[in-house]
Amino acid sequence: MSNTNQKKVLFSITKKNDQMHDSHEVENSLLVTKQGQLQNAFNRWADENRNPLSSCSMRIVTDSFDYLHDDQVLPIQPEQLFFMDYTSKEDLANANVLDIGLGSGALSIFCLLNGAASCIGLDINPRAKLFAGYNAMINNIDKDFLMIDGDPFDIFRSVANKKFEFICSNPPFEPTPPDVNYYINSAAGIYGLDFVDKILANVDRHLVDDGVLQMVTMAPGNATKPFKLYEIIENLNSG
Repeated sequence: MSNTNQKKVLFSITKKNDQMHDSHEVENSLLVTKQGQLQNAFNRWADENRNPLSSCSMRIVTDSFDYLHDDQVLPIQPEQLFFMDYTSKEDLANANVLDIGLGSGALSIFCLLNGAASCIGLDINPRAKLFAGYNAMINNIDKDFLMIDGDPFDIFRSVANKKFEFICSNPPFEPTPPDVNYYINSAAGIYGLDFVDKILANVDRHLVDDGVLQMVTMAPGNATKPFKLYEIIENLNSG
């Protein structure tokens, strides 16, 4: 990660166990302005006689929020922690995983650390693949983890002939007017559902029998339900 002087953030994500279910939270975050700070952090953990992963589920490096270019790699957000809280280890056991919208690699790495056999991560942002590769290294990922170019117009083009036991995504979901230059990680059309629509329209072709799609997103709605998301699902079912 020494190819840029931009500030980064190192997140430590901890798993808490209670009687109901596991929950994940950001234990702490370290603003990194120099490459040496990351190494110093890992050395400090070693000096404290702790395995770097023993006190937390994972560590993830991202851009800081004041990186304002459209190729920003998004810092850890509540929806990623929500995904971790509600993903079943039974669904991940020995699964071949597809992660649509790789970003920092947080979801992919979580899956690989919790029983998945392999993972392919799709993203159109070259910087995302750099961050995800680095994050895989600092989390000691030793399973097959392939990061390849995505296609915003044909979501599954890069994996056209593949099927997966588990497909996950935290897709872009911010409502974005046409022709507005906005963050790659967020821009998702006028209702914020462009990527969700494209994923749902073709996901069945890429899931094995009894395969699982787990997606965490937001959608326009009211006090009762996210009605725009329901409209998409109902249209697809009727088709």
